[in-house]
Order: sequence, then structure tokens, then C-alpha cells
Amino acid sequence: EAVCSSAVNSVYETKAKALVVLSNTGRSARLVAKYRPNCPIVCVTTRLQTCRQLNITQGVESVFFDTDRLGHDEGKEDRVATGVEFAKSRGFVQSGDSCVVVHADHKVKGYANQTRILLVD
Repeated sequence: EAVCSSAVNSVYETKAKALVVLSNTGRSARLVAKYRPNCPIVCVTTRLQTCRQLNITQGVESVFFDTDRLGHDEGKEDRVATGVEFAKSRGFVQSGDSCVVVHADHKVKGYANQTRILLVD
């Protein structure tokens, strides 16, 4: 929860236009939404059920990342790029804007433990 709270604080400090969350269960996206950031939250998930469940969470737009269709495992950078492209297609961000990204370390399963700020190309 501390990482999600910190991510929302980063949104305010950097004036980020979107917050991209990588989550399989949707828990991290719900924790971020709890703090009601002033920007859209884009959650990229590899589970269709999580994508559907997040539709009722205020402020969260979910994106399904289909690993079977792409033919490879859920690469973190591919998922981040998917979230940013979705945000661009919806008009949330433009080139030159910043996004805050919340995700888990590839060695840790279960909880988001990293936050970073990304400049949109």
C-alpha cells in the first residue's frame, strides 16, 4: 500500500498525466484508486477476469494483455508499452507528457514494489 500511496504522491509532484499499473489480480490498481489521483489509472493485466472486475473501479481503465496471442511471456516492458499506448489512444497522454508506472519486481510475486516515472515518446 505504501508503494501505491507513493505513486499517487509522485503524480502530484511531477504533474503526470496518467498512472500505469501492472497487476494480475487488480489489487494494486484498486489501492492506487483508493487515493483518487487527479489522472486516469490504466491497469494492464494478463487475466481477463481481472480486466472485467476493474470495470467497476472508479478511475481505472483496464487493458487485457494477451500473452497467448503474442506468443511470449508477460514481459514487463511490453506491458508498460501497452499501457502507455492505450493511454495515448484514449487521449490521456501525449508525446512529452510523464506517466507514473507501478509494478512488481520480476523476482517478487504478489505485490507491487516499484514506482518509476516515464516520459512518453
